Amino acid sequence: DIDDDDAFARWYAPIHTSDRMLWPDEPGWLPHELHAFTGLSDAAWVLTAVEDAAGTVVGSALTRIPLLDNLATAEVFVLAIDPGHRRRGFGRALLGGVEAVVATHERTTLQATSEEPLAGGNDGVESFARQAGFELAIVSSRRALDLPVDEELLERLEADAAPHADDYDVVTWTGGCPQRWLEGRLVLALGMSTDAPY
Repeated sequence: DIDDDDAFARWYAPIHTSDRMLWPDEPGWLPHELHAFTGLSDAAWVLTAVEDAAGTVVGSALTRIPLLDNLATAEVFVLAIDPGHRRRGFGRALLGGVEAVVATHERTTLQATSEEPLAGGNDGVESFARQAGFELAIVSSRRALDLPVDEELLERLEADAAPHADDYDVVTWTGGCPQRWLEGRLVLALGMSTDAPY
């Protein structure tokens, strides 16, 4: 029951501890964010959990099953095992539960996204995914820049980039897109959903 606060907190706990290990300087998924997803009507959102022998939830998953399009697919939106319980079969058991739910919705493709810091630290998630039958489809990078940025660093980066920027202009506006840029803006917007599909 998504509205059972105690049950939801138990389900959320492994996600929180996993995020803290992986991204110690970021908030990770917050409970209200994951709860909000379950209210979206474009998909069925299924919460799955696995417990240890003592009844402690040690793994959690949130699966998105689209209802309006992509009717052959489902997406493992979040799958997390408490770091202290990894490599004991809980991840495989949890994924098996997700696969069973997905099968009842007659989906033939299961997608998932995994993240890990450039320095590593996600404890074999790619190996786990491959052993479970997933194939790597898209690799992307996300980078963060702490502010304020050192002025000397900015000047050095700008100098390094300048020889490669002759054919580019930075264009900004406030409000609606100006008519002269509208066609190009539309092409870019369409590309966002096709260049890096999920």
